[in-house]
Amino acid sequence: MKLRNIAILIIALGVVSICLVLSKNLNAQNGHEKHNHTENESNQHHSHVNSENTEHHHPNEASHDHDKEDNQSQHDANEAVHHDDDHHEHDHQHEHVEDTKSKGNKSKNNGLHSHPESEMLTLTNRAYKNIGIQTVEASLRPIEDVVVTTGSIRAIPRRAAIVMPRCSGIVKHLHFGLGDTVKRGDVLLELESIDLQARQIELITAVNHLNALAKQKTALKMASAEQIRFTLRNSQIDYLQSVANLRQREIVSQQIERLVKAKVNTELEKMRDSLLRADLSLSLAKTTLERTQALVQEQISASQDLIQQQAIYNQANNDMETIKHKFAVLGIEAQVCDKIIKDQNQTPISLLLGLELDSGWQQFSVLVEEASQLIQAKSAHRESIAKVKASKQHLSNLGLTTELIESILPDSIATFEEVTDTQLLEENLALLAEPSQLIEIEATYRNAISTVDEMKHKLIILGMTASQLDKVIDSNQMIWNFQVVAPMSGQITQQQAMLGSTVEKKDPLYSIVNIDSVWIEGEANQNALANIQIKNLVRARVESYPNQTFVSRIGQISPMMDISQRVAHFRVEVDNPNHQLKPGMFASLAIVTGQVDTVLTLPLAAVLQDGLYQFVLVEENKTVTVAESHYARHEIEIGRKDDQYVEIKSGLSLGDMVVVQGNYQMMKALNQSASVTDPHAGHSH
Repeated sequence: MKLRNIAILIIALGVVSICLVLSKNLNAQNGHEKHNHTENESNQHHSHVNSENTEHHHPNEASHDHDKEDNQSQHDANEAVHHDDDHHEHDHQHEHVEDTKSKGNKSKNNGLHSHPESEMLTLTNRAYKNIGIQTVEASLRPIEDVVVTTGSIRAIPRRAAIVMPRCSGIVKHLHFGLGDTVKRGDVLLELESIDLQARQIELITAVNHLNALAKQKTALKMASAEQIRFTLRNSQIDYLQSVANLRQREIVSQQIERLVKAKVNTELEKMRDSLLRADLSLSLAKTTLERTQALVQEQISASQDLIQQQAIYNQANNDMETIKHKFAVLGIEAQVCDKIIKDQNQTPISLLLGLELDSGWQQFSVLVEEASQLIQAKSAHRESIAKVKASKQHLSNLGLTTELIESILPDSIATFEEVTDTQLLEENLALLAEPSQLIEIEATYRNAISTVDEMKHKLIILGMTASQLDKVIDSNQMIWNFQVVAPMSGQITQQQAMLGSTVEKKDPLYSIVNIDSVWIEGEANQNALANIQIKNLVRARVESYPNQTFVSRIGQISPMMDISQRVAHFRVEVDNPNHQLKPGMFASLAIVTGQVDTVLTLPLAAVLQDGLYQFVLVEENKTVTVAESHYARHEIEIGRKDDQYVEIKSGLSLGDMVVVQGNYQMMKALNQSASVTDPHAGHSH
């Protein structure tokens, strides 16, 4: 029965609404017929707030509260309302335009529509400004599919920090306190740390030791490099001396060789003379022997003469054999001796023996005493050649090129002054008498560098900066107080540090939170979860800033459901440069999951509710040259809506200017039954 009664009531209300609409249309037709006859009269009698009525005041002006913005706005709306029931029945015209963008044509319905004066509102420019009216154009846009839910604002964990000291000490200075805003690197407080001071002393000592080693190493390198240069110069001098000795011994050897050649030739000539004389003596002895034998046979001579001549012949033959034996010892055969005898001293002996001037004579050098000197000279020459080769190879091993070695002259010895000490030591370390000394100091120096670096690293771990360490090293003075700096920019939300207190390494001193961006953690039930995805656009609003929207996208959706509430949590990171969003605030969230076709829309704030009807206030003739603004009430039919806009199915045309701010004050003014004039005209505030 209750449902039936409710249905009957709804039907009755519908019938009443239809009757009201028909009545309005009939009044509009009558007003149009009277329009041409009453236009001039209505223009003359139309009520304006001008200088003629500046003496009229609102009856309740004395009781009006000027300190409340809403009451003032409503007052400004009331004072500008004109109900012209007693003066004229003029209706304002309104032109409706239906725009279809695809065709670019205007609607067929361009007729003039009049509005009852009870639904018209006129505002002076002063009232317009005081109320702060804003209008928006009815436009085409898509209505989005949204999922509406709630969420809470949280600080991002990576943008929060707890400040702790890296060494124990006593708090000597506090530079920031609770609630202060700090920047990354700001000095929050200063500690006096004995541990830090002791480590600085160790660093200073290690640096001083390193500097001493550096000086010692530099001096040793310079001395070693000079020693190498000296060795290189001496090696070049040794090479030049070996070359000079070679040339000198070559000359001596050549001189002795020429002398030996000459004496050998002389001795060979003497041997040829001896051979020729022996041959002549043998021939004479043979001839004499044969003649004596013949005389003895003829008994002309005595046998004693034959015996004597036989002895002479034998002696001459022995002498010939002796000389030939000498030639044989020298390698000259008997045939060559016969050739020499037949030549009878007509040809030089060297040609008869087949000897050349430069070779072949060495086998006869035994004939002269200078042969041993020649052998010694040849040996010394060969030794000099070996020394030159050894010196040249030594220079090559030292790094000298063949061209440089060949160009070495007594007045052009390379000094190697243009070569750096480091390069000389790298390439010729083996030339040093004691290279181990340089190697040892180099190793000690590297160990000292490692020690200093290790100490610097420990101090950096304790919180000292590189610039502070450089200052300690350069000045050879330690920094007495340790500075605790802000690890990030943000606001101090907690402070445990107290002046004069002793703190340890793990004691928290401050808590800093940066809310330049924050998380909004929302909830989605199981039905909505199917439409929500990462990267979905999210519009967030908070009660503190109702007219502001914070836009971002979903960055994370929890893979687990909250068992207690049967929801899944998602997270949105929102930029918050002005720090309007505070951790702990609640926010309403609209998640955009899709959109529908483009339709005629208005912002939600433009639509007003009057019982069962929705209406808007449309600006009729607002221009910069008109002293008044006229607004008409338009009943509308709405359709789909999202968190920002609502679809207008009927009652408006594309391009209509609709009040979106100040419309509630104007609605109250429309509901006033009496005519209201400007209470502020005629005097100033």
